Amino acid sequence: MNTLKSVFSKIAEDKTELAKHEVNLAGVKDLERKIKQVLDTQKKLDKINPSLEKLIEQQKNEKGMLDVYVRESETILSEFDKQAKELGVSPDSVSQYKALKNEISISKSEYLK
Repeated sequence: MNTLKSVFSKIAEDKTELAKHEVNLAGVKDLERKIKQVLDTQKKLDKINPSLEKLIEQQKNEKGMLDVYVRESETILSEFDKQAKELGVSPDSVSQYKALKNEISISKSEYLK
């Protein structure tokens, strides 16, 4: 009888080990699927990143130029304002003055944050 119990216990142990292997195999498939997803996404980023980096550099350059133009425009507006006041004219009556003042405001609030 002890021999039968020993055999049955060994059989039970073997079934448990098989179940563990099946779980491990399912886990390996999940790992493989995730590896593929990660690699595929990395490839997409490898294609996008150079273009994105170029655009970021262009944006930086353009913002730098816009900042220079805004500062120059503020100087011109200040000079125009002084000259208009000396002549007794309101600078806001000149449409270009108002338009440039408006564009400076837009540039500072939307592009030069």
